[in-house]
Parts: sequence; C-alpha cells; structure tokens
Amino acid sequence: MLDVFESLKFLKKQGLPVAKSYLATSRHEAVFASKTIGYPVVMKLVSSKAIHKTDVGGVVTGIYDEIRARRAYDELLLSAQHLKLPLKGILIQEQFSGIELIIGIKKDPVFSQVLMFGIGGIFVELLRDVSFRVCPVNKKEAKSMICELKAGKLLQGYRGVKGVNIDKLSELISKISKIAVQKDIKEMDINPLTMKGNKALVIDARVRL
Repeated sequence: MLDVFESLKFLKKQGLPVAKSYLATSRHEAVFASKTIGYPVVMKLVSSKAIHKTDVGGVVTGIYDEIRARRAYDELLLSAQHLKLPLKGILIQEQFSGIELIIGIKKDPVFSQVLMFGIGGIFVELLRDVSFRVCPVNKKEAKSMICELKAGKLLQGYRGVKGVNIDKLSELISKISKIAVQKDIKEMDINPLTMKGNKALVIDARVRL
C-alpha cells in the first residue's frame, strides 16, 4: 500500500487534479513548503501505519503564516511521538474547502475492479450514502451514480448551497474507473475528493497496486 504522499504522486501522474502537496521532514522544509504552496495550508501526519488522522490529532488546518507553520509542525511531531507512530514526514497541502466526496476501488475475484462513489470526509461511515458499479464506467453511468445518492440534490445545489459541475464530476469518476482497470489497481481510497463549483481536487488517497 502506497502512503498518502506516494498515492497523491501516482494519481497526479495519471492526470488527476491533486492538491499541491509536499512531504517535509524538518521544520525548515515545512516552512519553505508552506511559503511555496502559498498560505493558507494544512499539515498532516504521514505514517507507514494506517491511521485516521482526524481521530488522533494528526491534522492542523488554517495555517496562515510562518509562525503558525512552525508551531503546527512541532505539534504534529509531538503527536507522532506520543502515539509512537513510525513517521515518514509531515504533509503540507494547499487548503481547499468544498463538498467532500469519496471514490473507492476494490478488486473483486469475480467482477475485477468495482467502483464506489459517495459522500466522503469524516461522515462516510456514518451516512453510508454510496453507489457501486463495475469498472470501467462511462460518463452517463457516472451521472447515474451521482443521481442515486440521497445527497445527489446537494451536489446539484440545494437550499443556498451551491452545487458542483456535474458534467466535470461525471468525467472525473469515469476517468478514475478507467485508470483502475488500466493500472490493475487492487484497492484505492480517495477521501476526500473535494469539489467546489468547477474545481475538484484529490486531497487524500491510499492506493494499492
């Protein structure tokens, strides 16, 4: 299983929109990366051990300047030491907010790659609002997956919440399903894929080739 940084690099090579990311192994690198990416940024623990980063205090958001960047880096190092995590580094990312989605791939012994799409972020296990298809899917099939969700209306715009570009999202889902087949991906979890209007970014991912 690739770690989050390796997974993001892999997906970027496949032509997917990935958040600007840098893996820092020192405070100096973290500050440099934050300036290069441009504030505000987010910092996250990257470990060889699978963790729910939000559950263990492994994410710091809203970093708007160098002072906060230094402090956030030190805070995350202390968290890793306290949890005795095998640390690979601290991931620095551009901060981007929107509707959080999940796209998953699982290689089935009968159907080969199966695609899951739904509402993501920290609520994915609670809401379980997802749909499934066998890969690859075309744009029309991807649109039907979106419409099957209970939150499908939210994606199209609901009660003052601005919707997302459904055509672009459908195209992205279709592209990921084709990559899964072409690269024979055994398992993949993109969570979240964050989308706002016409813009979509892969924020977090784990890939098993």
